[in-house]
Amino acid sequence: MTTQAQGCADRSASALIDRHFAGQTSVTGERQLRLHLAGCASCRQQYDQYLLLSKIDPDSKKSRERLARGLGLAEDAPKWSVRFAPLAMAFAMVAVLVVGFGALRRGHRQEFAVRGVTSNKPAPQLFIYGVKAERAPERLQHILSASDEVAFAYVNPGNFRKLLIFGIDEHRHVYWYYPAWTNESENPHGVDAAGGDTVHELPESIGHSLDGGELTVIALFTDQDLSVRDIERMLAEQSRTGAPSFAQLGVEQRFQFTVQH
Repeated sequence: MTTQAQGCADRSASALIDRHFAGQTSVTGERQLRLHLAGCASCRQQYDQYLLLSKIDPDSKKSRERLARGLGLAEDAPKWSVRFAPLAMAFAMVAVLVVGFGALRRGHRQEFAVRGVTSNKPAPQLFIYGVKAERAPERLQHILSASDEVAFAYVNPGNFRKLLIFGIDEHRHVYWYYPAWTNESENPHGVDAAGGDTVHELPESIGHSLDGGELTVIALFTDQDLSVRDIERMLAEQSRTGAPSFAQLGVEQRFQFTVQH
């Protein structure tokens, strides 16, 4: 089913969305879609409607199938070259998490810091990908190019209700990824987090004008309805007492990156 997004002049955009959710996308098509979604509110709305329908339609492609196709890792996708091997290994790690999250947590050293509330909830996990022009997304490890956009996926077996993702550099500049905060007069709240062991993708790849040499990306999974101003107020208050921490609000994950300019 192809539906043209209201207010979007790019007729190919809806076809890209259709192919994504049909599991028929390509690496190039996925890249074009991510770039388009970043600047088109009407297509983002169409994409979100598809996401909602996919959760209630038993015949729809699962998110991990769509992600695999978009990353060039589907079983019937064209063979990738040796340079994509690290990405294949990264996605394989995601698949293992979906099948046996608890076992992997016990047996594999995590590359990020996890802090959080003391509860019986299984810990969620965020995956971060760098998006470059004309290249497949790659799982980020320790280096982030200042010109890169980043995309996110996550698993949330503890069924936390909300997710906020932001970055802090060594100058204490804050960069918001989710929710987006582009209008100073607004105060967006954390995005709704889907639960379960399925890998859930966040629909946009996002770029910021990074001016520091280091960036800490923080993902906060929480049951509280927090806004960007709530977080920034806490950052301001904690700046007088040391490194900021949000672990008392839910489960916090930190990813440390060196920024290359």
